[in-house]
Amino acid sequence: LMIEPFSELPARLGWRKNFTQIIFDPDQPYVEFSLTPEFPWCSEKLAERGIVWSLRDLLASVCCPGAYQIVTCKCGYAPDAYLEERICVSHPDSGSVVWEIDTKGLAPALDDALEVIEGFIRLRFVRDEYEADIRAMLCEVQETARTQVSLAQMASAHGIEYLQAEYPECLSLPAEVFEPGERGCDLEDFVTMDCDGPCGRVALLRAGTLLEISLFDDELVCLNGKVDRGWIGRWFTRWSALAAYRAWVCHFSRPFGLGFDVRYVRLDIEEAGQNSFVLLPEKSLAACHTAGEHLAAVLQAQFDEGDTAPGVTVRYVRCIPPMAGKENLA
Repeated sequence: LMIEPFSELPARLGWRKNFTQIIFDPDQPYVEFSLTPEFPWCSEKLAERGIVWSLRDLLASVCCPGAYQIVTCKCGYAPDAYLEERICVSHPDSGSVVWEIDTKGLAPALDDALEVIEGFIRLRFVRDEYEADIRAMLCEVQETARTQVSLAQMASAHGIEYLQAEYPECLSLPAEVFEPGERGCDLEDFVTMDCDGPCGRVALLRAGTLLEISLFDDELVCLNGKVDRGWIGRWFTRWSALAAYRAWVCHFSRPFGLGFDVRYVRLDIEEAGQNSFVLLPEKSLAACHTAGEHLAAVLQAQFDEGDTAPGVTVRYVRCIPPMAGKENLA
């Protein structure tokens, strides 16, 4: 169930602190800043593409395996930087952390040499070093928030010329915004965190959980018999799960996304809504089931790895979805 990467390297986390722009608040101008990623195979154009570390997701990846938007857009919405996938993070043993990075879905964050590669790269971290690097990032963010930023430090920030012309007496500014400001996790939250506190470890799902995969009307997953409306990909700790997921979802769509005029679409089950999954006309139900069962097997293997999700059962359920087809109106 494992797939070999294009490249596999040992890794450490690096960063460059960038003061991006000055905000001219009437009460007090301040500067925004971010951390530009540095890691093996990363692009040299991350700063100009507005791609930054998500410290929030990095911290989460220490505690729990899963898929994380570790590299994201400075605005906090990854697709704005054309980042379409997350990094798959696994904890195969107590001493290591592994990233598997999709070369197409995260292409803007990667070296241009990988543009022709279909697949993924794998980065292996020593867990103690991984934790230490993330703690160091957090400490630098806290120190930046607590001290004034000199003009020399923010020399490349947007608005520096205006600041020097209109505020000639200003020699430094506070840093009050850390990009990305995402999902309610702002600079103030990072400032209050304990850089030296213990990193707890959490399983991806509780022991005894039953995860069922199928076309449950308009959703793909049930947890313990209840429909889960979250994105299934958050549980992908290895790229092989992403590949298996893609091989499954190519068999179906939602009616509003079929890509041809609704007059040419019929549903064998009339009550199917516009949000319900339907089998594509050129696909077979048997092939869909085979791909779904493979995805379930891949996820089960990943959950059984190390302490990812011990005691969790993954099962594919053979449902019969509505069938979409093209009608000949002639």
